[in-house]
Amino acid sequence: MAIVVDTCSLVMIAKNYLPLDKDGQLYSFLEEAFSRKDLMLLDVILDESKRTSKGIAVEKMPFLKDKKLVIPTKDLFPCAPERFSNMIDNNFCVRLKKQELTEEEYIEQKEEYLKTGDHLCTECTTLGRYPSGRDASNDGGNKAAE
Repeated sequence: MAIVVDTCSLVMIAKNYLPLDKDGQLYSFLEEAFSRKDLMLLDVILDESKRTSKGIAVEKMPFLKDKKLVIPTKDLFPCAPERFSNMIDNNFCVRLKKQELTEEEYIEQKEEYLKTGDHLCTECTTLGRYPSGRDASNDGGNKAAE
């Protein structure tokens, strides 16, 4: 099973767990899991991690900067763009908030969301596809998770 790691998880690991890792076992586990691609790091997540909480995740886990670990997302597109767009409209938005926005404002906010790493993690999880192109069904039905 492969897991797509999100920005918040990386920051929380760096803030809350690595300080308790006196013997380095957690650090070694994470480094090996990323190198085996059991844990996947998308380029947008790495970029967000550099800007979030003063870059603590990248500071505490410098191996994240290794280009071989980072999965580029420039060529990733939703497997079913219309289906995914409908999922955002119907499942991921707060309806009361959406009603307060004009159509143009909502489209602008939706497009901003589509540029985030969270969107790509959600897409991989929801549609059951890994950034590497592997189908989640090849992992015994397990999907990538945030």
